[in-house]
Amino acid sequence: MAGESNFSLQIANLVGGATIDQEFCDDSATQACKEIINQLPEDLKQKCATLSVLNVTNGTTLDLDGRGDIFYATRLSADSGGFYIPCRKIPSQYGDLSNDPTNLTYYATAGDPVFWTAPNSSGNPTLFVKPAPTNAQPSNVSYVAYPTIDVDADTLDIPNFPDEATYLVVTYAASRQLLKFQATMSASWNSDITDAFTAITRELNKADDIINTAHGKVGNYYTDIAELENADLWDDTNKRFEEVKLSLENAMSLIGFTTTGDKYNANYDLEANMADVDAELASATTQIAAEDTELGSAYIQSGSARMQQAQTQMNAVSTHLSTAQTAMSEINGLIQKHSLPLAGVPQYMSTASGYISQANGYMAEATARLQQDTSKYSWYGDQYAKLSAEYGRGLAALKGGA
Repeated sequence: MAGESNFSLQIANLVGGATIDQEFCDDSATQACKEIINQLPEDLKQKCATLSVLNVTNGTTLDLDGRGDIFYATRLSADSGGFYIPCRKIPSQYGDLSNDPTNLTYYATAGDPVFWTAPNSSGNPTLFVKPAPTNAQPSNVSYVAYPTIDVDADTLDIPNFPDEATYLVVTYAASRQLLKFQATMSASWNSDITDAFTAITRELNKADDIINTAHGKVGNYYTDIAELENADLWDDTNKRFEEVKLSLENAMSLIGFTTTGDKYNANYDLEANMADVDAELASATTQIAAEDTELGSAYIQSGSARMQQAQTQMNAVSTHLSTAQTAMSEINGLIQKHSLPLAGVPQYMSTASGYISQANGYMAEATARLQQDTSKYSWYGDQYAKLSAEYGRGLAALKGGA
């Protein structure tokens, strides 16, 4: 599959043009070659063959570590004028009987050589040929050679690999890169969004402190005029203060910095949800490293659900902040009629409104950032599903002999 581009460009095109992790894609493409070769039908697997010569110079045995299926072994039958005779494969436990001339079944000769596979003294899987190869009578062994891929190389050709399967290597590596993009997104979004949450809480705490001061002044004045006809007016004012305080508590509870808000549980706050996203993505990364892409994908989907829950909660926070500001506007109107006893309260309320407006701005910023990350995260997931399906269809076609 020669072409003008290389693997890295092909992979980048499939992942939306993002910068790929070359080392990770090298490993993924190499793993793809091995996975594909192991499932190919015999005729295509023959295209993955290579040959090793066994003799005294090169070694009379073949280390099979990192090598695939053995196709055949042959041995030259004479020092000159001989022929390469196919070696019979015998069970490894009978290998030593190839030296016994009295054993009619397993004894090996130049005209009837044998081979078997077994661990050597170091424990490595090894192929043995008898009679032992020599420089004059060498042995040839044909076997599957697994390619090693450099995705940044200047070619799409893979030695000892079927051209018709090369695009599957690109598809596989791209799908794995998409999973890694998803699994590592939390490193950027949690930093930005958590900074916004911290700023929101800082502004809300300022607003809460100054509202407490204003609430105290109104409460003191209410005590002084409790006998007056307009006492109901101040009941209404106090009720609005309570509404402001409750709205702020609800907002902070949803973010995760307090548990005093009405009917909200800290286990479901934004801070906890983002921690859950981290946990799901960490599990996804572990499963991906263990080659369990199905379970890795499930963890990623669970992380996406947590992100949607966080989005819903941020919308609720914005609603509570708006409620607080509406109530404070009504309070300002009520206290204008009694400006002298309540001197300073309007300024308090104006300052508190400014803090809450600032908090709303940070909330909008956090929401926008989360929406951007959610869109990118979802696109990675959708593209991964498409590439995985394409890889599965292509591999099935090759296994079927298409």
